[in-house]
Amino acid sequence: MRQRQVERKRQREEQQRRAEQQRQAEAEARRQAEERQRKIRAAEEAARWEEQLQKWAIEAEQARQRREAEEQQRQEQVRAAEEQRLRQERQEQLAASRWWEELSPMQIHQLRDAVAELLWKKYSTRPEFAPQGVTADYAYGLAIYVRHRLHGILRPSPASLHRLPPAGPVYVRNAREAQQLTDTGNIEPDRLIHFGPPDHEQMSLIQEEPLV
Repeated sequence: MRQRQVERKRQREEQQRRAEQQRQAEAEARRQAEERQRKIRAAEEAARWEEQLQKWAIEAEQARQRREAEEQQRQEQVRAAEEQRLRQERQEQLAASRWWEELSPMQIHQLRDAVAELLWKKYSTRPEFAPQGVTADYAYGLAIYVRHRLHGILRPSPASLHRLPPAGPVYVRNAREAQQLTDTGNIEPDRLIHFGPPDHEQMSLIQEEPLV
């Protein structure tokens, strides 16, 4: 009887031991399966992250190339605009030189005297003229100052009227020169004042009021 009890106890213990081993084996199998799944997920996440990094790197490189292309285009536009400005300025300088070469030094002096006489009658003060020579700031004409303030421009070049200050009278010799300026469409006729002598006449002995 006792032996049977001992045998049954041994069998139960053996069954429990085997059951525990089975449980541990199943638990280890689940752990290993979970570890494999974790590694698979980690590898997939790493692959997705690497793919994202590559995508960002490609986008960053494309953005850099676009910026470089845009900057190069901007610099080319700036260079082209500067070259165009210089070409236009050279053309205007040549046109202004030809414009002033039409007059002799005596005619220029007499034109200045005519303007000075007119402004003396109007303001009771002598005007001041810019130094002899022409500048782009005043459309290659001579600036006229009254009481140290800009009053108007003497004989600006037709090719450079877009450079004129927005207000103030513009003085020329005669109707032909006035017409040359108005034909450009860049100046209102009521800004022009001329003194009327034909081109071949000198400006001396002007006694009549100027024609506007």
